[in-house]
Amino acid sequence: MVNLETEIKKLGLSDKETKVYLALLELGQVSPSEVASYSGVNRATTYVILEELKKKGLATSLEKNKKVHFVAEPPERLSHLFEIEKKQLEENFADLKKILPNLDKLYESRGERPKVRFFEGKEGIRSLQEDVVKTRVKNIEEIIPLDEAYKNFPLSGKDHREKMYEKLRNVNFRIIYTSKKGNVLPPVYKEIKRNVKFIKSELFPISAEIILFGSKTIIIVTRKKDFAVVLEDQFITDTFRAIFNLIWKNLK
Repeated sequence: MVNLETEIKKLGLSDKETKVYLALLELGQVSPSEVASYSGVNRATTYVILEELKKKGLATSLEKNKKVHFVAEPPERLSHLFEIEKKQLEENFADLKKILPNLDKLYESRGERPKVRFFEGKEGIRSLQEDVVKTRVKNIEEIIPLDEAYKNFPLSGKDHREKMYEKLRNVNFRIIYTSKKGNVLPPVYKEIKRNVKFIKSELFPISAEIILFGSKTIIIVTRKKDFAVVLEDQFITDTFRAIFNLIWKNLK
């Protein structure tokens, strides 16, 4: 059996408009209070809806015994709703065609923008290990100005870097580092998958640490103000990784 309320609402009428309209169809010429009582819609709302139905061509008002009454227009007038909606859609489509060129320009200029996050202070930088620890990649590359790193984050029994390496013992690390103290780190760590290569500071005067994993590049600066930037973009990370591989290949 056809549910009239459901079908009429598909034409664009609201739930309450549908109830009031069906009440008018069944009752004939009636007062707003009678419509409200029959439809179950409160009286104040019913009067507002009746005026809306008049605007849509679905109802007419008339005076009877010095009181305003309403009567439904023939059901075929429902087709008028389609005409209204069709006209509105045509106007909307015309407006869309006007702004499409500007939207296209905006879209084309957008490109693939990297996701960027900032971390400030020593605690903010330490929290970055969570980003790295959660990764599921097989390889991580690092470039570390060792003197700067140890100056700002001295080694300790609770060192966050060693904890990070411990949690990622199944990840292959390749690390390039500089230090004015010379080649101070072992080239291979047997307990974890970490291979290390040294380059003299004067040949590679870097002051920021760089970590590459997956599509992310982390740049850590520990100078006057400690902060870190996380760039999530495959193109940028692959570019840094290509530079890393070139340096790695030419180091002993």
